[in-house]
Parts: sequence; C-alpha cells; structure tokens
Amino acid sequence: MALLYFSLPKMSMFGKVWPIITEEVTTVPKFIDTHPMKPFSADVLSKLQNAPPDEFGVTHHDILFSEKDNKIYCVLDAPNLEAIEKHHAKANIKCDSIHEVKSTRG
Repeated sequence: MALLYFSLPKMSMFGKVWPIITEEVTTVPKFIDTHPMKPFSADVLSKLQNAPPDEFGVTHHDILFSEKDNKIYCVLDAPNLEAIEKHHAKANIKCDSIHEVKSTRG
C-alpha cells in the first residue's frame, strides 16, 4: 500500500508558484506465521532476525519461539502472502498457518 503526501502550491512574494511536491511512502504488509522449530536452533534464529531482505522481499520483524513446544512464530514484513510461502519453501518449511496482521508499532 502506498500513501501519497502532497503539499499545496505556494506563491512566493515575487509572484512565482512553487511546484506541487509529491512524496510516496510505501508501507509493507506484515504477516505472522507458525511452523515447527526443528531444524532451527535458537542461535540460527538469532542470526536470521537481522538478515537483510531475501530475494522475495521478506524481512524478519520478530521471531518468537518455544523449544519446549517445537514452535516458531514469525512476524514478517513481505510484499504478499506468496512471498511468505516462497521464503519458507526455500528453507523446506511448511507453515501451519499464515495471517496478514497489523501492528500497534507501525
């Protein structure tokens, strides 16, 4: 989703009109998914947390996990659901669920 911001034309004291300035701010959708923790370790997850965007445009916003329950909850920024599926398929992971969500943090 792209948000557009406009400034109104302004006239200077010399009679010139300043152009309309347009700025586009893109917000990337956020998703949460769940899947088994194995084969990942806590150390691997810590490294993945700060990984740059992958070739599908997916970045890790947060990774929550329970070794005891063998469960990972990924909060990801991605362009779409298909990118999330490809991101996990590359790691040979099948998600139990994927949901698009919003955050109070932005």
